[in-house]
Amino acid sequence: MPLATATALFFASPFLMTIFAIFILKEEIGLRRWLAVIIGFMGVYVILNPDFDNFNYLSLTPVLCAFCYALSMIILKKTSDKDNVYSQMFHFYILAIVISIIFYFYMGDGKFNNIDHPLLNLFFENGLII
Repeated sequence: MPLATATALFFASPFLMTIFAIFILKEEIGLRRWLAVIIGFMGVYVILNPDFDNFNYLSLTPVLCAFCYALSMIILKKTSDKDNVYSQMFHFYILAIVISIIFYFYMGDGKFNNIDHPLLNLFFENGLII
């Protein structure tokens, strides 16, 4: 997947943040903002190339990344009243390090390096997770 396509698919995060803001933060979203978010998501959908004949589930990984990013931003907003910025970032990065270490011990020995997909080879190249 080209970097430009992955970056464009990551732009689904405002749509996801808007949905999370409604359900988690209990905010009300006006009609103009909904229209802007829907038009933006339609652009993401067009970039995704909705021709499902050659659809690959791995092309949704940037959207999964946008989902995780949107959720993390909502969690940071929710906890901003109780914590200061430094403690939030400390907890956020500690959790990221722990998750990365878990992935390293699960996939770091190269046992999944038998797949010929270029995106997966990026992750499992030389037995290391980049």
